[in-house]
Amino acid sequence: MRRLVSPYRVFPIVGLWLALAASGCGAGPNQIAASAQRIPFDQLDQKHHAQMLMGLNENPVVIHFKEGQEIPFRFVLDSRLLSLTPPDMKLRVKTAFFLLLRADGPPLLSEDGIEFEEQPKNSFMLGFDVQRDQPAALNLRLGVRANQPEE
Repeated sequence: MRRLVSPYRVFPIVGLWLALAASGCGAGPNQIAASAQRIPFDQLDQKHHAQMLMGLNENPVVIHFKEGQEIPFRFVLDSRLLSLTPPDMKLRVKTAFFLLLRADGPPLLSEDGIEFEEQPKNSFMLGFDVQRDQPAALNLRLGVRANQPEE
């Protein structure tokens, strides 16, 4: 016995498939970064670049950090238990990298400005340095594409 398929059953499925194909499932980070405005970090203070950062909802931005750059760094501790008196610190860029900022996801790093999807694990470690006859210290370690494997 041969069974005929009603055209009323076929068209809704085809229509649904076409609607999904047309809308896409969202662009991946590499596609987003490819069309994003690129700004060198040392030019962020220019008015038009600052406005781009404020408009991340409409347009993503890729910030380029160049090898050898020194970046003023502020560590902020938000706590009702502790206060912090931070020293003036600077980060030195050891190798060029790119930072993708977008409204619909976390910031992503890339070492070549193209591949933002492959993410090595970053790490956070909190511990104590306790040695005999020395004041104890609290150690905080952040690993951002760390040289050392996670312990």
